[in-house]
Amino acid sequence: MENRSLIAYNHWINSKEKFDYFILGIISALFAYLSQNIIFVKFDFNSPTFELFSLILAFLSGLFAYFFIKYQLDSIFLNYEKLYLLEIKGENTYNLGTSDSENYINRNNGEIKNRTHLEKSIKNADLKVPQIDSRMNIIKKRALIFHKLRNYSLILTALLLIISKII
Repeated sequence: MENRSLIAYNHWINSKEKFDYFILGIISALFAYLSQNIIFVKFDFNSPTFELFSLILAFLSGLFAYFFIKYQLDSIFLNYEKLYLLEIKGENTYNLGTSDSENYINRNNGEIKNRTHLEKSIKNADLKVPQIDSRMNIIKKRALIFHKLRNYSLILTALLLIISKII
């Protein structure tokens, strides 16, 4: 039986991804609508000027949404990589601690490994995990920035579009 918190987390991740794709779809539809109805006139305080700025912001919002999704996927991959290294490290540490034998059998694939190989693998994980953590922090910060930029530019796009219809 799976842990209920893991099930809830998986539902949250799936819902979040669907919502991000939905927002990107809305931005794409808004951009298509604006680009087919655009009228180019002299810059002034008029409706076509606001529609042009709205079109530019819709494009930027789509770009921000794309980068946000990209960084989310990068974060998921780095999380996988970190968990994999920690699992290997844990299994190798367990094998080293439970026996004084020189050779150990990998339970997953039956591969026979010697003591030096296990120690190297543990040191490798100890070196790579902090590097992955620092990369994940950078990616999370970038994802948050693009998430905010996407949201603000989408709201501003809608406001400019509303203003262009009122003028």
